[in-house]
Amino acid sequence: MSACYLIMSKLPLICSVLMVTSLLAACEDPGMRVGGPCRYEESLVEGIVARHEGAGFVLQTADGELFVADGNLYNVPEVGDKVTLRRQLIVSGTCTPEIFSVVEPDVAE
Repeated sequence: MSACYLIMSKLPLICSVLMVTSLLAACEDPGMRVGGPCRYEESLVEGIVARHEGAGFVLQTADGELFVADGNLYNVPEVGDKVTLRRQLIVSGTCTPEIFSVVEPDVAE
């Protein structure tokens, strides 16, 4: 009996064991995924639109300037508009780091 014959006769068994092992490894529960659920810290930001810059605008607030990307808002305010924004800043997780939305005047007061 040659060594080649022994290897060839065991090949189907070896392939079967490898396939079953691979399937079982693929079904293993990976546990908690990186990032987990996202949590945000929420605040209101009031200011006047100072200028448009690139794909956003600069809001002049009592604490200084804040850049707001246009993609965060449905309607981009004009220069000189007074706006109140709800700012959600991520504190845990791997979601969008900062979210802005316009607050209706009666909600902010």
